[in-house]
Order: sequence, then structure tokens, then C-alpha cells
Amino acid sequence: MGLPVIGKPVTIGKDEASLDLEDEYVNSPSKRKIAISTLEGELDGEIGEGAKFIRMFLLYAFGVFLFPNSGRVVNGRYMSYLKNLDAIKEYAWGLALLEHLTICITERKDHHKTYIGGCLIFLQIWSFEHLDVARPKFQLNSLTFPRTCRWEESKTTTSKIKDEFERLTKNKVN
Repeated sequence: MGLPVIGKPVTIGKDEASLDLEDEYVNSPSKRKIAISTLEGELDGEIGEGAKFIRMFLLYAFGVFLFPNSGRVVNGRYMSYLKNLDAIKEYAWGLALLEHLTICITERKDHHKTYIGGCLIFLQIWSFEHLDVARPKFQLNSLTFPRTCRWEESKTTTSKIKDEFERLTKNKVN
């Protein structure tokens, strides 16, 4: 996905520093969650193009795309990583995405949750590259990024995918 996996760790602890912006948008100070709907409203409004807009957009991307969960909220503690916008590239966001997805899949498995959180687009791309199940046809073209451009559009049905997973063997995993 083009996110760095080497760099400063992204850790969301209970005592992460806050920004005034977080205080303005959190639903509950004890939980420090910002509703996605609040971010959508801000992005649709007259927020402008400055640092506040960039922070709101990144929080929205965190909550909807990179670190989604079932609650349609984003952890306000991510704001601590948005204080210095120039330093964002120093963090291992790809590793954080993988860790979050792993936690979400484990919770789904261990607690029988009906929702899988995490970046499912990453999981889909990974499965195309590593599992010989419902993989679309590989395209030979010069596009290598985004990685989804490597495959032709596919219209595989859920029942076909389930059947293929049932027949999956070790020799079909790369």
C-alpha cells in the first residue's frame, strides 16, 4: 500500500499527548473517540486547506480506511502523531496497519465477532498475492502502484470463494 514499515513505532497508549483539536472533537473524554460523522461534517464544511484540514483528512483516513472498527469512530490519540505534519513520514504506518488488522482478526476469531475491523483492502491484496483462491487474472502492465492495478476486474461470487477456500491446500499458498 506504499506505507512505510520501518520507522518510529505507532503506539496508541492511554497517556498519549493531546492536541486542542482533539479536545474539540472527542465524544467522551475518557474514551477519546472522534465520530467519523463529525470528521465528515468538518471536511464538508468551510475548514479550508491548512493544517487543520490535513489533520481532519488524515484522521478520517485512519478511521475509515487504515484502522477502521465497528463503531464508526477513530481513536483521538492518533492526534498526537499529527502535531508535526512533517514528521508523519517518520512513522511505520504499514506496520501499525498490519498490527491493527492482526488484532481485529484475532478478536473476530476468539470472540466470535460478526465484524472484522482493520484494513480489509490490504488483506484482499495480500490474499491475491499469496493465496490461489478467487485470484483475479494478473495483468501485465507498467502499473505497479497502487497494487490493485496488477489484477483485472473480477466478478467472483461469495459461494465460489467459499468453495475454493474449502479446497485450499498448502501447495496453493505462496
